[in-house]
Amino acid sequence: MRPIAKPADILLLTRILDVTAEDDESGTNWRTWFAHHRLPMDSVERGMQFNGAAIALEAAAGGLGVAIARRSLVGEEIRSGRLVQVLPGEITTNWSHYALALPEGSPLREPLNRALLKALESPAWRAIQSRYLGD
Repeated sequence: MRPIAKPADILLLTRILDVTAEDDESGTNWRTWFAHHRLPMDSVERGMQFNGAAIALEAAAGGLGVAIARRSLVGEEIRSGRLVQVLPGEITTNWSHYALALPEGSPLREPLNRALLKALESPAWRAIQSRYLGD
């Protein structure tokens, strides 16, 4: 792979596109990355296209080109050296992740767990799942 010193160098490489991310509202796609770095949008869709992040990342790990993905999907792969972050920095996406932690023995643990389980059984949660994951 050619050395990458600046975002425009990506234009010289084979890009791997996760077509599912290109069409969603996550902001985890080449279109968002190109816009952030003010690169020409006419070349944003050039590259190898794969249907899903896992397949796209396998292609990148296999040396077929450079991919873009959420840190939550590639953190371990980068730590192990299987994938390499080619440019420093990250771009904020439209997705947020939250974690809840309570101390062991907290009186709030049981009510919180029950409320979360109730929410996961709700029609609203099923609608969200259907919207993003399909039926």
